[in-house]
Amino acid sequence: MLAILFTVLFSTLYYLFAIQPSSRKPLHISFADVRVSSEKPRVYETVELEIRLNGSISNPFDENEVNVTSEIILPNGLKWSIPAFFYQNYERRVVNDGESLLPSGEPFWKLRFTPVMEGSYTIVLQVYSRSVLADSRRLTIEAKGYSNNHGFVRLHGNYLVCDDGSDLFLIGQNVCWYTGSRKTLDYDVWFEKMAENGMNYARIWMAPWAFAVEWSDRAGRYDLKEAWRLDYVFKLAEEKGIYLMLCLVNHGQLKAGENWSGNPYNRARGGPLSSPEQFFTDPAAKDLFKKRLRYLVSRYAYSTHLLAWEFFNEVDLTDNYNPANVASWHVEVASYLRSIDPYGHLITTSFAGPAEGDPVWRTSVLDFTQTHLYGPGFRDLAQAVSNEIKRKLSAYGKPTLIGEFAADWRWFDSPLYYKDREGVEIHEGIWASCMSGSFGTAMLWWWDVYVEPFNLYYHYAALRRFLTGVCFSRAGFTELDYRVVENEKVNASNTGFEVFGLRNGTFAMGWVKNKDYNWFNAVNNYTLKTVGGVDVELPGFNAGSYLFEVWDAYSGEKTWATRVESSNGRLIVEIPSFLKDVSFKIIMVGK
Repeated sequence: MLAILFTVLFSTLYYLFAIQPSSRKPLHISFADVRVSSEKPRVYETVELEIRLNGSISNPFDENEVNVTSEIILPNGLKWSIPAFFYQNYERRVVNDGESLLPSGEPFWKLRFTPVMEGSYTIVLQVYSRSVLADSRRLTIEAKGYSNNHGFVRLHGNYLVCDDGSDLFLIGQNVCWYTGSRKTLDYDVWFEKMAENGMNYARIWMAPWAFAVEWSDRAGRYDLKEAWRLDYVFKLAEEKGIYLMLCLVNHGQLKAGENWSGNPYNRARGGPLSSPEQFFTDPAAKDLFKKRLRYLVSRYAYSTHLLAWEFFNEVDLTDNYNPANVASWHVEVASYLRSIDPYGHLITTSFAGPAEGDPVWRTSVLDFTQTHLYGPGFRDLAQAVSNEIKRKLSAYGKPTLIGEFAADWRWFDSPLYYKDREGVEIHEGIWASCMSGSFGTAMLWWWDVYVEPFNLYYHYAALRRFLTGVCFSRAGFTELDYRVVENEKVNASNTGFEVFGLRNGTFAMGWVKNKDYNWFNAVNNYTLKTVGGVDVELPGFNAGSYLFEVWDAYSGEKTWATRVESSNGRLIVEIPSFLKDVSFKIIMVGK
């Protein structure tokens, strides 16, 4: 009982003295200089304001001491409140093939803002000290014309569109942190190769060893060097056309055997918490995290290439996981995030167990579900990916994504993916997911020790070539059913294939895989036998003539085509003989 009382007392005192506004008098501060990157931007072209203040400030991260913020009046009269953030610029140098960052100039405040429509924007800058308005400035910018940027990402049914109406299907992988001394130099290499191979999506962690802004100092103070690195990654992603899901907390931060000892929320480091699980219930911890969200929104929400905020990586692996407390925390914190993010970015989270997270997924505050799916407990990875996507769509009525997957979860004891030099697991995961109703490909985990050293990016290039011209968001896709036609072409060995596909009344696409072609058989040197050369019946097509195209799933090139006619809403096509896999498209060419 005494321990409980002490915990409550400590948290209360921490909240009162470390979090709540000070009773001291306001500081004598004012605007010294405000510089605008562009007074005539195009729509979706980011505007940056450099803001310098007069006066002495002891803690620029304490919004009770100093709060530089803005009210932005849009051309339609809507008002947005966007805070500025404390910023230090750095000069990046390459030293012995490693990154070296040197501070460049004195720190100042920045305001980032992205116009979303044409017209005049009034920006009222305000600086408060201890809740008292100390100074204000008013300026106007005029947004005219549209940039090449497609705008912010939105949901459209189970798929994605951008503000300009363009379809967005994600092809990508995890690239969660940098390696060793190279740091942002790694992303120069990775993003270049990803863009060259048609990839447009990556997932980033704000981990203690990379990109965490609230870790190296005490709680409530932010690491400007790591924040600059994340700035760099965002700018690079925008240049390369790559959308980012930003994961804010990895489970190890709340796990005693991993990162908890270094967590600034830990009482041992001056924080309010005596144990990791209190993170989800303690008022002081929640207030600190909301302040961090405010900083992240002010710094990164401007980006049209911020796909989504992801609260947690595998929250069910945190110490003393309590599903009800975690669900309540997500509802509260997601609601707060929505209230401060004027651009309305998508919000999600993730769990280690594919079946975990039901109380969270059933809330209305998260926009899409995720699955992390790892072997080596299954051999047919394609079926596992497809089945989980369909299960999630059916169970929760929300869009879904396989946020992590791999044939083997281990990084020790000779993991099996090292033996899969051909990248069969990648091939299975990305083709099965795009044919099963997800708004993006399944996201492979081993980017730095597998994809990069074995140069397996070509799998993504082939899929991107195949998907050129396919508009997921407006296609009205349903699952493609099939039946092998029993005729003289069928024998005892040639029907050992499975078809994954999507269709509407006038178009279909599919991926046909030899049932024996999978990562497990590949690493065990299994000898495949040719399958196919049989007819399949496909229901659900409008009356008319169709072009049946067969594609090479490894090169992403069309190999041959033939015309077929629908009869009673059905098409009969011949699946060619093949060893590993083939893909196809069915396109209406005449009624």
